[in-house]
Amino acid sequence: MTVVDVAERKARWRAFAFLFLGALTVALMAFNIRSGGSDFTHGIWVGVLAGSAINLTPVKRWLRPNNAVARLLDDEATQQYRQLSCTVGFWGSAAAAIILAATTRFDAILTPPEVAEIIATAAITSAMLAFAALELRAAR
Repeated sequence: MTVVDVAERKARWRAFAFLFLGALTVALMAFNIRSGGSDFTHGIWVGVLAGSAINLTPVKRWLRPNNAVARLLDDEATQQYRQLSCTVGFWGSAAAAIILAATTRFDAILTPPEVAEIIATAAITSAMLAFAALELRAAR
């Protein structure tokens, strides 16, 4: 198996992992809001969200700059996918904030921490899903 094959396989698995982490993040946020959430489940949500945000960066390239697979996983196209996914994440959080501001203006059905959770989840999840979609489209 060549280095290119390994990089393509890892890129595909990374995209599937982002899809899974996006679904897991939304599920944990919904569980926290619906059930009141314990400190444990809130900590899991924060950990998954932070881990997902770190995985959106080229952390492997930073840790192993001379690794051939890491260099292939962080090529120009992937850097553009990261940039585009971060833009999508920004607009996802802006849309979530605007929708929540409009819906909770007169009747506060959500507490401020819940609103912050929804906005943070919208930002990271939309960025992860955009990156995963771009990576899977490129893998065809």
